[in-house]
Amino acid sequence: MRRRISINFLPSKFILYGLLIYFALFLVGPYKYTIYSVEGLFYFILAFIFLFVGAFIGERSSNQKSFNYKIYLSKKAEMFILFLIIISFLSFLAYLFYILKVEGSNFEYAMGDIRQNISENRPIWHKIAEILMDLGIVIFLIVSSLSKTNFKVTKLFSVIVFLLPSFALLAIGARGKAVMTIILFIIAYLLQKKRGINNGLNKGFGKVFILLAVIIFIYFIMQLFSVRGIDRSIYNTFLLYPGDMEIKPFYEWLFTKFPFITETGKMWIYYTHSFPFFTWLFDNSDYTQLAYGAFQFRIFGFLLQIIGIPFINYIDIVHSQVFYGYYPTFIQGFLLDWGPIYGLLFILFNGLLLGFFSVSNKRYGFGYFIFPLILTMCFIAPIYYFWHISNFDWVIFLYFPIYFMIKILGVTKEKA
Repeated sequence: MRRRISINFLPSKFILYGLLIYFALFLVGPYKYTIYSVEGLFYFILAFIFLFVGAFIGERSSNQKSFNYKIYLSKKAEMFILFLIIISFLSFLAYLFYILKVEGSNFEYAMGDIRQNISENRPIWHKIAEILMDLGIVIFLIVSSLSKTNFKVTKLFSVIVFLLPSFALLAIGARGKAVMTIILFIIAYLLQKKRGINNGLNKGFGKVFILLAVIIFIYFIMQLFSVRGIDRSIYNTFLLYPGDMEIKPFYEWLFTKFPFITETGKMWIYYTHSFPFFTWLFDNSDYTQLAYGAFQFRIFGFLLQIIGIPFINYIDIVHSQVFYGYYPTFIQGFLLDWGPIYGLLFILFNGLLLGFFSVSNKRYGFGYFIFPLILTMCFIAPIYYFWHISNFDWVIFLYFPIYFMIKILGVTKEKA
Protein backbone atom coordinates (compact mmCIF):
# COMPACT_ATOMS: atom_id res chain seq x y z
CA MET A 1 0.00 0.00 0.00
CA ARG A 2 1.49 3.34 -1.07
CA ARG A 3 2.01 5.96 1.58
CA ARG A 4 0.36 9.29 0.78
CA ILE A 5 2.47 12.43 0.93
CA SER A 6 1.26 14.61 3.80
CA ILE A 7 1.61 18.39 3.66
CA ASN A 8 1.82 20.26 6.95
CA PHE A 9 0.07 23.60 6.47
CA LEU A 10 2.17 25.71 8.81
CA PRO A 11 4.25 28.80 7.92
CA SER A 12 7.45 27.27 9.32
CA LYS A 13 6.93 24.15 7.20
CA PHE A 14 6.24 26.17 4.05
CA ILE A 15 9.46 28.13 4.62
CA LEU A 16 11.26 24.76 4.58
CA TYR A 17 9.27 23.51 1.56
CA GLY A 18 10.20 26.65 -0.34
CA LEU A 19 13.89 26.26 0.51
CA LEU A 20 13.94 22.57 -0.45
CA ILE A 21 12.26 23.13 -3.81
CA TYR A 22 14.37 26.21 -4.55
CA PHE A 23 17.67 24.42 -3.91
CA ALA A 24 16.49 21.34 -5.81
CA LEU A 25 15.94 23.58 -8.85
CA PHE A 26 19.20 25.41 -8.13
CA LEU A 27 21.28 22.21 -8.04
CA VAL A 28 19.77 20.27 -10.94
CA GLY A 29 19.33 23.30 -13.20
CA PRO A 30 21.34 24.15 -16.31
CA TYR A 31 23.63 26.75 -14.72
CA LYS A 32 26.60 26.90 -12.39
CA TYR A 33 26.71 30.06 -10.32
CA THR A 34 29.45 31.71 -8.32
CA ILE A 35 28.86 32.27 -4.61
CA TYR A 36 30.35 35.72 -4.23
CA SER A 37 30.89 36.04 -0.50
CA VAL A 38 31.13 33.76 2.52
CA GLU A 39 29.61 36.52 4.65
CA GLY A 40 26.61 36.72 2.31
CA LEU A 41 26.21 32.93 2.45
CA PHE A 42 26.37 32.97 6.25
CA TYR A 43 23.85 35.83 6.47
CA PHE A 44 21.48 34.00 4.10
CA ILE A 45 21.50 30.95 6.40
CA LEU A 46 21.13 33.10 9.52
CA ALA A 47 18.21 35.07 8.08
CA PHE A 48 16.27 31.91 7.24
CA ILE A 49 16.95 30.50 10.70
CA PHE A 50 15.52 33.69 12.25
CA LEU A 51 12.48 33.60 9.95
CA PHE A 52 11.86 29.92 10.66
CA VAL A 53 12.32 30.27 14.43
CA GLY A 54 9.97 33.26 14.52
CA ALA A 55 7.28 31.39 12.59
CA PHE A 56 7.79 28.26 14.71
CA ILE A 57 7.38 30.19 17.97
CA GLY A 58 4.38 32.11 16.65
CA GLU A 59 2.61 28.90 15.61
CA ARG A 60 2.96 27.51 19.10
CA SER A 61 1.86 30.62 20.97
CA SER A 62 -1.47 28.90 21.65
CA ASN A 63 -2.18 25.33 22.72
CA GLN A 64 -5.90 25.69 22.11
CA LYS A 65 -7.41 22.54 20.63
CA SER A 66 -8.71 23.11 17.11
CA PHE A 67 -12.10 21.95 15.85
CA ASN A 68 -13.46 21.58 12.34
CA TYR A 69 -16.14 24.09 11.42
CA LYS A 70 -18.21 24.86 8.37
CA ILE A 71 -18.16 28.54 7.41
CA TYR A 72 -21.04 30.33 5.66
CA LEU A 73 -21.79 33.93 4.75
CA SER A 74 -25.17 35.55 5.26
CA LYS A 75 -26.96 36.75 2.12
CA LYS A 76 -26.08 40.34 3.02
CA ALA A 77 -22.39 39.47 3.35
CA GLU A 78 -22.43 37.59 0.06
CA MET A 79 -24.18 40.47 -1.69
CA PHE A 80 -21.35 42.66 -0.43
CA ILE A 81 -18.87 40.19 -1.98
CA LEU A 82 -20.75 40.39 -5.30
CA PHE A 83 -20.54 44.19 -5.11
CA LEU A 84 -16.76 43.91 -4.65
CA ILE A 85 -16.59 41.56 -7.64
CA ILE A 86 -18.12 44.33 -9.78
CA ILE A 87 -15.58 46.86 -8.46
CA SER A 88 -12.70 44.48 -9.18
CA PHE A 89 -13.95 43.83 -12.72
CA LEU A 90 -14.45 47.53 -13.49
CA SER A 91 -10.96 48.26 -12.14
CA PHE A 92 -9.56 45.63 -14.50
CA LEU A 93 -11.29 47.32 -17.46
CA ALA A 94 -10.01 50.76 -16.39
CA TYR A 95 -6.48 49.40 -16.04
CA LEU A 96 -6.50 47.87 -19.54
CA PHE A 97 -8.11 50.97 -21.05
CA TYR A 98 -5.16 53.11 -19.96
CA ILE A 99 -2.64 50.58 -21.33
CA LEU A 100 -4.36 50.56 -24.73
CA LYS A 101 -4.50 54.35 -24.67
CA VAL A 102 -0.78 54.66 -23.91
CA GLU A 103 0.39 52.05 -26.39
CA GLY A 104 -2.10 52.85 -29.16
CA SER A 105 -2.21 50.71 -32.29
CA ASN A 106 1.25 49.22 -31.63
CA PHE A 107 0.08 47.32 -28.57
CA GLU A 108 0.41 43.53 -28.73
CA TYR A 109 -0.83 41.56 -25.75
CA ALA A 110 1.95 39.99 -23.65
CA MET A 111 4.62 40.50 -26.31
CA GLY A 112 7.12 42.68 -24.50
CA ASP A 113 7.99 44.69 -21.40
CA ILE A 114 6.19 48.04 -21.55
CA ARG A 115 6.19 48.74 -17.81
CA GLN A 116 8.55 51.69 -18.21
CA ASN A 117 6.17 53.26 -20.75
CA ILE A 118 3.25 52.79 -18.37
CA SER A 119 5.04 54.19 -15.31
CA GLU A 120 5.98 57.48 -16.99
CA ASN A 121 3.48 60.19 -15.96
CA ARG A 122 1.09 57.53 -14.74
CA PRO A 123 -2.13 59.05 -13.32
CA ILE A 124 -3.03 58.23 -9.73
CA TRP A 125 -6.37 56.70 -10.77
CA HIS A 126 -4.53 54.04 -12.78
CA LYS A 127 -2.50 52.98 -9.75
CA ILE A 128 -5.72 52.86 -7.71
CA ALA A 129 -7.31 50.71 -10.45
CA GLU A 130 -4.35 48.31 -10.20
CA ILE A 131 -4.81 48.09 -6.44
CA LEU A 132 -8.58 47.55 -6.63
CA MET A 133 -8.12 44.76 -9.18
CA ASP A 134 -6.54 42.81 -6.34
CA LEU A 135 -9.90 42.77 -4.59
CA GLY A 136 -10.35 39.70 -6.79
CA ILE A 137 -7.66 37.85 -4.86
CA VAL A 138 -9.30 38.70 -1.52
CA ILE A 139 -12.70 37.64 -2.87
CA PHE A 140 -11.36 34.32 -4.13
CA LEU A 141 -9.65 33.53 -0.82
CA ILE A 142 -12.90 34.19 1.06
CA VAL A 143 -15.27 32.37 -1.30
CA SER A 144 -12.99 29.34 -1.73
CA SER A 145 -12.90 28.96 2.07
CA LEU A 146 -16.69 28.74 2.42
CA SER A 147 -18.45 25.42 2.80
CA LYS A 148 -21.37 26.70 0.75
CA THR A 149 -22.48 29.90 -1.00
CA ASN A 150 -25.96 31.41 -1.22
CA PHE A 151 -25.68 32.18 -4.94
CA LYS A 152 -24.16 29.85 -7.53
CA VAL A 153 -22.61 32.70 -9.53
CA THR A 154 -20.45 33.74 -6.57
CA LYS A 155 -18.04 30.83 -7.01
CA LEU A 156 -17.55 31.33 -10.74
CA PHE A 157 -17.20 35.10 -10.56
CA SER A 158 -14.77 34.85 -7.65
CA VAL A 159 -12.44 32.70 -9.76
CA ILE A 160 -12.73 35.05 -12.75
CA VAL A 161 -11.78 38.19 -10.79
CA PHE A 162 -9.02 36.17 -9.10
CA LEU A 163 -7.43 35.55 -12.51
CA LEU A 164 -8.01 38.98 -14.08
CA PRO A 165 -5.18 40.89 -12.30
CA SER A 166 -2.64 38.42 -13.70
CA PHE A 167 -4.01 38.81 -17.22
CA ALA A 168 -3.78 42.59 -16.81
CA LEU A 169 -0.16 42.47 -15.66
CA LEU A 170 0.80 40.00 -18.39
CA ALA A 171 -0.40 42.62 -20.85
CA ILE A 172 2.45 44.95 -19.86
CA GLY A 173 5.07 42.21 -19.70
CA ALA A 174 5.00 41.37 -15.97
CA ARG A 175 5.28 37.60 -15.58
CA GLY A 176 5.63 37.29 -11.82
CA LYS A 177 1.99 37.83 -10.86
CA ALA A 178 0.78 35.04 -13.15
CA VAL A 179 3.29 32.63 -11.63
CA MET A 180 2.30 33.68 -8.11
CA THR A 181 -1.38 33.28 -9.02
CA ILE A 182 -0.76 29.68 -10.07
CA ILE A 183 1.19 28.94 -6.87
CA LEU A 184 -1.44 30.65 -4.69
CA PHE A 185 -4.25 28.71 -6.34
CA ILE A 186 -2.47 25.36 -5.85
CA ILE A 187 -1.84 26.10 -2.17
CA ALA A 188 -5.44 27.31 -1.66
CA TYR A 189 -6.78 24.23 -3.43
CA LEU A 190 -4.68 21.82 -1.33
CA LEU A 191 -5.58 23.65 1.89
CA GLN A 192 -9.30 23.52 1.14
CA LYS A 193 -9.02 19.76 0.55
CA LYS A 194 -7.26 19.49 3.92
CA ARG A 195 -10.10 21.49 5.50
CA GLY A 196 -12.64 19.13 3.93
CA ILE A 197 -14.24 21.91 1.88
CA ASN A 198 -16.02 20.85 -1.30
CA ASN A 199 -17.06 24.17 -2.79
CA GLY A 200 -17.05 23.29 -6.48
CA LEU A 201 -13.45 24.14 -7.37
CA ASN A 202 -12.48 20.48 -7.22
CA LYS A 203 -15.43 19.32 -9.31
CA GLY A 204 -15.42 18.72 -13.06
CA PHE A 205 -16.26 22.20 -14.33
CA GLY A 206 -14.06 23.93 -11.79
CA LYS A 207 -11.07 21.76 -12.68
CA VAL A 208 -11.50 22.30 -16.42
CA PHE A 209 -11.93 26.06 -16.02
CA ILE A 210 -8.82 26.42 -13.87
CA LEU A 211 -6.80 24.09 -16.10
CA LEU A 212 -7.61 26.21 -19.15
CA ALA A 213 -6.65 29.39 -17.29
CA VAL A 214 -3.33 27.86 -16.19
CA ILE A 215 -2.56 26.73 -19.76
CA ILE A 216 -3.25 30.26 -21.04
CA PHE A 217 -1.05 31.72 -18.29
CA ILE A 218 1.81 29.37 -19.14
CA TYR A 219 1.48 30.17 -22.84
CA PHE A 220 1.78 33.93 -22.26
CA ILE A 221 4.57 33.47 -19.71
CA MET A 222 6.57 31.45 -22.26
CA GLN A 223 5.81 34.06 -24.92
CA LEU A 224 7.25 36.75 -22.68
CA PHE A 225 10.36 34.69 -22.01
CA SER A 226 10.84 34.21 -25.75
CA VAL A 227 10.53 37.92 -26.62
CA ARG A 228 12.08 39.40 -23.47
CA GLY A 229 14.45 36.67 -22.46
CA ILE A 230 16.75 37.65 -19.64
CA ASP A 231 18.97 40.26 -21.26
CA ARG A 232 17.75 43.05 -18.96
CA SER A 233 17.07 41.18 -15.77
CA ILE A 234 19.93 38.72 -15.40
CA TYR A 235 22.75 38.77 -17.94
CA ASN A 236 23.54 42.43 -17.33
CA THR A 237 24.53 41.47 -13.80
CA PHE A 238 26.01 38.00 -13.99
CA LEU A 239 27.76 38.17 -17.33
CA LEU A 240 29.58 41.38 -16.46
CA TYR A 241 31.90 39.05 -14.58
CA PRO A 242 33.43 36.39 -16.89
CA GLY A 243 33.00 32.90 -15.51
CA ASP A 244 30.49 33.86 -12.81
CA MET A 245 27.78 31.83 -14.51
CA GLU A 246 28.14 29.03 -17.03
CA ILE A 247 25.94 26.42 -18.67
CA LYS A 248 26.55 22.83 -17.63
CA PRO A 249 27.85 20.71 -20.55
CA PHE A 250 24.80 18.44 -20.71
CA TYR A 251 22.38 21.37 -20.90
CA GLU A 252 24.58 23.13 -23.45
CA TRP A 253 24.25 20.06 -25.65
CA LEU A 254 20.51 19.86 -24.92
CA PHE A 255 19.84 23.51 -25.80
CA THR A 256 21.90 23.16 -28.99
CA LYS A 257 20.14 19.96 -30.00
CA PHE A 258 16.65 21.22 -29.15
CA PRO A 259 16.61 25.03 -29.53
CA PHE A 260 12.89 25.25 -28.79
CA ILE A 261 13.52 24.44 -25.11
CA THR A 262 16.00 27.25 -24.56
CA GLU A 263 13.17 29.33 -23.07
CA THR A 264 13.12 26.79 -20.23
CA GLY A 265 16.73 27.68 -19.55
CA LYS A 266 15.81 31.36 -19.38
CA MET A 267 13.08 30.56 -16.87
CA TRP A 268 15.55 28.55 -14.81
CA ILE A 269 17.85 31.56 -14.45
CA TYR A 270 14.91 33.76 -13.58
CA TYR A 271 13.88 31.61 -10.62
CA THR A 272 17.25 30.32 -9.38
CA HIS A 273 19.59 33.33 -9.46
CA SER A 274 18.33 34.87 -6.20
CA PHE A 275 20.63 33.05 -3.75
CA PRO A 276 23.98 33.65 -5.52
CA PHE A 277 22.87 37.14 -6.47
CA PHE A 278 22.11 37.93 -2.83
CA THR A 279 25.65 36.91 -1.83
CA TRP A 280 26.91 39.49 -4.36
CA LEU A 281 24.44 42.12 -3.14
CA PHE A 282 25.47 41.62 0.47
CA ASP A 283 28.98 42.86 -0.33
CA ASN A 284 27.98 45.53 -2.84
CA SER A 285 24.95 47.27 -1.32
CA ASP A 286 25.02 50.50 0.65
CA TYR A 287 23.34 49.93 4.00
CA THR A 288 24.10 53.40 5.37
CA GLN A 289 21.05 55.09 3.79
CA LEU A 290 18.30 53.05 5.41
CA ALA A 291 14.58 53.36 4.66
CA TYR A 292 13.47 52.58 8.27
CA GLY A 293 10.29 50.79 7.29
CA ALA A 294 9.42 52.82 4.17
CA PHE A 295 10.20 49.79 2.01
CA GLN A 296 8.08 47.27 3.92
CA PHE A 297 5.29 49.73 4.68
CA ARG A 298 5.17 51.31 1.21
CA ILE A 299 1.36 51.37 1.44
CA PHE A 300 1.38 54.15 4.01
CA GLY A 301 3.82 56.17 1.93
CA PHE A 302 1.51 55.88 -1.06
CA LEU A 303 -1.56 56.87 0.98
CA LEU A 304 0.24 59.85 2.53
CA GLN A 305 1.28 61.07 -0.91
CA ILE A 306 -2.32 60.89 -2.13
CA ILE A 307 -3.37 63.39 0.55
CA GLY A 308 -0.37 65.61 -0.15
CA ILE A 309 1.96 64.64 2.71
CA PRO A 310 5.55 64.13 1.43
CA PHE A 311 6.99 60.73 2.24
CA ILE A 312 9.80 58.45 1.02
CA ASN A 313 8.68 57.08 -2.34
CA TYR A 314 8.89 53.29 -2.56
CA ILE A 315 9.56 53.47 -6.31
CA ASP A 316 12.52 55.81 -5.75
CA ILE A 317 13.96 53.33 -3.25
CA VAL A 318 13.66 50.45 -5.71
CA HIS A 319 14.99 52.33 -8.74
CA SER A 320 18.02 53.53 -6.80
CA GLN A 321 19.07 49.98 -5.92
CA VAL A 322 21.47 47.75 -7.80
CA PHE A 323 18.99 44.87 -7.50
CA TYR A 324 16.31 46.65 -9.56
CA GLY A 325 14.96 44.07 -12.01
CA TYR A 326 16.34 41.03 -10.16
CA TYR A 327 15.10 38.60 -7.53
CA PRO A 328 17.22 39.16 -4.38
CA THR A 329 15.47 36.79 -1.88
CA PHE A 330 13.18 38.11 0.86
CA ILE A 331 16.19 39.23 2.90
CA GLN A 332 17.19 42.27 0.87
CA GLY A 333 13.99 44.15 1.73
CA PHE A 334 14.75 43.94 5.45
CA LEU A 335 18.36 45.02 4.87
CA LEU A 336 17.16 48.10 2.96
CA ASP A 337 14.92 49.09 5.85
CA TRP A 338 17.02 48.20 8.88
CA GLY A 339 20.53 47.12 7.87
CA PRO A 340 22.27 43.79 8.61
CA ILE A 341 22.04 43.85 12.42
CA TYR A 342 18.52 45.15 13.09
CA GLY A 343 17.35 43.44 9.92
CA LEU A 344 17.65 40.06 11.65
CA LEU A 345 15.44 41.25 14.51
CA PHE A 346 12.74 42.43 12.12
CA ILE A 347 13.00 39.15 10.20
CA LEU A 348 12.35 37.38 13.51
CA PHE A 349 9.36 39.65 14.26
CA ASN A 350 7.94 39.03 10.79
CA GLY A 351 8.37 35.30 11.32
CA LEU A 352 6.39 35.62 14.55
CA LEU A 353 3.67 37.51 12.67
CA LEU A 354 3.44 34.75 10.05
CA GLY A 355 3.17 32.21 12.86
CA PHE A 356 0.39 34.18 14.56
CA PHE A 357 -1.64 33.95 11.34
CA SER A 358 -1.48 30.18 11.76
CA VAL A 359 -2.98 30.44 15.26
CA SER A 360 -5.73 32.73 13.98
CA ASN A 361 -6.43 30.28 11.17
CA LYS A 362 -6.91 27.44 13.66
CA ARG A 363 -9.32 29.61 15.63
CA TYR A 364 -11.27 30.48 12.45
CA GLY A 365 -10.45 34.11 13.10
CA PHE A 366 -8.88 36.86 11.03
CA GLY A 367 -6.23 34.55 9.56
CA TYR A 368 -8.66 31.88 8.31
CA PHE A 369 -9.53 33.30 4.88
CA ILE A 370 -6.13 34.88 4.17
CA PHE A 371 -4.07 31.86 5.28
CA PRO A 372 -3.32 30.47 1.76
CA LEU A 373 -1.69 33.81 0.93
CA ILE A 374 0.44 33.66 4.10
CA LEU A 375 1.64 30.17 3.17
CA THR A 376 2.46 31.38 -0.35
CA MET A 377 4.54 34.22 1.09
CA CYS A 378 6.51 31.72 3.16
CA PHE A 379 6.98 29.44 0.17
CA ILE A 380 8.48 32.09 -2.13
CA ALA A 381 10.81 33.59 0.53
CA PRO A 382 13.99 32.15 -1.10
CA ILE A 383 13.21 34.05 -4.30
CA TYR A 384 11.70 37.44 -3.50
CA TYR A 385 10.62 39.90 -0.81
CA PHE A 386 7.33 38.27 0.15
CA TRP A 387 5.48 41.43 1.20
CA HIS A 388 5.77 43.07 -2.21
CA ILE A 389 5.63 40.26 -4.74
CA SER A 390 2.32 40.36 -6.63
CA ASN A 391 1.25 43.26 -4.36
CA PHE A 392 0.58 40.82 -1.52
CA ASP A 393 0.90 43.67 0.98
CA TRP A 394 -1.95 45.49 -0.78
CA VAL A 395 -4.02 42.29 -0.79
CA ILE A 396 -3.65 42.00 3.00
CA PHE A 397 -4.39 45.72 3.39
CA LEU A 398 -7.61 45.34 1.37
CA TYR A 399 -8.51 42.21 3.33
CA PHE A 400 -8.67 44.09 6.66
CA PRO A 401 -11.83 46.19 6.01
CA ILE A 402 -13.47 43.44 3.94
CA TYR A 403 -13.06 40.88 6.72
CA PHE A 404 -14.57 43.15 9.35
CA MET A 405 -17.42 44.15 7.03
CA ILE A 406 -18.46 40.55 6.33
CA LYS A 407 -18.21 39.84 10.06
CA ILE A 408 -20.67 42.67 10.68
CA LEU A 409 -22.98 41.53 7.87
CA GLY A 410 -22.93 37.93 9.02
CA VAL A 411 -20.54 34.96 9.10
CA THR A 412 -21.87 31.66 10.46
CA LYS A 413 -19.66 29.01 12.01
CA GLU A 414 -21.02 25.49 12.56
CA LYS A 415 -19.25 22.43 13.89
CA ALA A 416 -18.61 19.93 11.10
